[in-house]
Amino acid sequence: MKEARTVFKGVRFSASEAAIVQRAADAAGQTLAAYVHDAALRESNAHAETERLMEQQRALYEEVVASMERRVVGASAKVLDDALADMTKRMADAQARATADMLDDLGVRISSIQNHVFIIADQQQGLVNALTAPATPAASAEPTGPICPVCGHGHMVEKISTKPETAGKPFYACSAFPACKHSSWSPDGF
Repeated sequence: MKEARTVFKGVRFSASEAAIVQRAADAAGQTLAAYVHDAALRESNAHAETERLMEQQRALYEEVVASMERRVVGASAKVLDDALADMTKRMADAQARATADMLDDLGVRISSIQNHVFIIADQQQGLVNALTAPATPAASAEPTGPICPVCGHGHMVEKISTKPETAGKPFYACSAFPACKHSSWSPDGF
């Protein structure tokens, strides 16, 4: 026991613990001091190996974390780039639709304005034609022509048809219209 206490300075062992260590040293064929020294060396080497492995694991962990961070940053950048590209495309599509709608609306308005301009131009041309047309002689106060064969009061006077099927064709009607509604294609009224 004395030797155990000398080898293990400052560390207190029970008698049973010291006996176990002594038997292990005897079995190994070493002195107690050599056995404890080798055991401490083995423990120290094991501890150093454990530290080395832990250091490798820490380095590997840091490398994995850094790799994951790079991948996450890269993936995030790609996601952001894709989202930005999608948003840009959507905005361009919306702007194209708005422009097309605006051009369609503008085309309808221009067409409407053109139609109004054509109507006004036709009306102006009608006014110009009316103003520049030769004056027609005033109708005589007394109609001349054969007497109406139906009423016997009015005279048959020439008129121009405005009905679409006979437009522009001359016909003869009683001058007592609306009291007499007789008309004919012949000048004598028959």
